[in-house]
Amino acid sequence: MRGEVVLLTRNVKIVGDDTDSWGGQVLVTDIVDDNDIERNGEIHLDHVEIYNCSQRNTFKAAIRFEFAKKAAAQSNVKNSVVSGS
Repeated sequence: MRGEVVLLTRNVKIVGDDTDSWGGQVLVTDIVDDNDIERNGEIHLDHVEIYNCSQRNTFKAAIRFEFAKKAAAQSNVKNSVVSGS
């Protein structure tokens, strides 16, 4: 799934639902689609609040890079907060 938010005048909050100690997760990954085209994931977060987005007592963080060769180098998270996780 792809999503984009540009030039908002209010704060952005990503809030996970606390069902069975599971919150939401922000996942960035690289994939190869059905036409053998490589799609590289990127994330750019600025002034974003991420609340209740991880899994307790595991290594499942609120923001994750999985199978992402280029995503971590091309992405950035700044002026943001991760809490309640």
